[in-house]
Amino acid sequence: MQFLYFIYLALFNTVSSSSFSPYNFRFAFNTNNKMTISWSTKSLYEFKPIILYGKYSDKLNLLAEGNSFQYHDSSVHHHVSTNSLEYEKLYFFSVGDGIIMSQVKNFTSAPGITLNKSKNIAIYGDMGVENSDNTIHRLKNKNDIDFFIHMGDISYADDKGSLFGSNPVYESTYDKFQEITAFNKPYMVCPGNHDISCHSWSDFGCKSNFLNFTAFNSRFKMPSNGSKNMWYSFNFGPIHFVSINTETDYPGAPTTTYTILGSGAGGGFGNQLKWLENDLSSVNRTERPWIIVYGHRPMYSKNIVDIPLNMKNRMRKAFENILLKYNVDIYFAGHIHAYERMSKVKNGKKDNNGIYHIISGAAGCQEKPISDNYLKHDYTEYSNYKDFGYGILTVFDNNSLVWKYYRSSDDILLDFFYF
Repeated sequence: MQFLYFIYLALFNTVSSSSFSPYNFRFAFNTNNKMTISWSTKSLYEFKPIILYGKYSDKLNLLAEGNSFQYHDSSVHHHVSTNSLEYEKLYFFSVGDGIIMSQVKNFTSAPGITLNKSKNIAIYGDMGVENSDNTIHRLKNKNDIDFFIHMGDISYADDKGSLFGSNPVYESTYDKFQEITAFNKPYMVCPGNHDISCHSWSDFGCKSNFLNFTAFNSRFKMPSNGSKNMWYSFNFGPIHFVSINTETDYPGAPTTTYTILGSGAGGGFGNQLKWLENDLSSVNRTERPWIIVYGHRPMYSKNIVDIPLNMKNRMRKAFENILLKYNVDIYFAGHIHAYERMSKVKNGKKDNNGIYHIISGAAGCQEKPISDNYLKHDYTEYSNYKDFGYGILTVFDNNSLVWKYYRSSDDILLDFFYF
């Protein structure tokens, strides 16, 4: 197979065609130190998408083949995972179908268990194409960010256009978001309530190809050890990261296959809680002393407004005991358009045997920040319910993590904490 691809290259060389020109490149970590490279084109390739890659720009001697997804006639989304890579190495690559290949780009593979230097991870949720300019500008100017975690509500395409019908600007909004967040670093995502279908209030009027997280699962490709992009895990240095789905597939989930209001029907991706317990039980804490879980909805917050009702309690009932059982260190969430850092919490109370909870859901969208007029808890250490902002988690080694939270408008440091 590899020989045939190189024959194609020799015969046809590199062909320029606007309909096959790749755009909106994105990257994601995969299991076993692999990297998934994704991109879009206007037309479907003649053959399966491939990447040619290697450690030298003039010697792309490795090949991997992937898959293409076209859920809408405006674009095709391609995903190809490399084979296992050397740790923390610069790789060069070209994408295409073997006949039409792109210009050479590059990425850096994930670090090994022992870090050679500190690593920075941007963590935020709830970012769309509106009111996010400051956040995106700040993130693009920070050249030392190693990867990004976006905790659901991606692009807010479902909030654009008319309230009824098929939402004709849904696709163009999603395209615009992926254009402005092309950071050339791994971009890890989890599902939020705005990622289900083409309307935020219901899927009434949405085309069948816009339902049940179709855009979210077609445009991104997260690690393959879970269920699509719904839940998964990966390792980065001494940290084991776990992404959960707070929207479907657990008892009390806000969205089911029968839901009408609240972004419509969704789910049916598998037994999430069984997968979560299996994943956490397999972590070698000697190698990975830190476990960080992230999902869209919080288990705790000062916010009273909770739609559906009692959602925080439902989240805790489903997930908290599992996270406590396996000594998870931090749970990050979005959904609340605000910032809140909590001390260790267990079963609703401040407890040194509990889990740190952090809400970082104010990256910027058309739905404004939530005003700070809610519950007071003794476990809330710091909160900001009025400004857009983002957080950076720095991992130094097996024993040291630092969390910093910045206001997007002026990049002022608002909160700082050592774990």
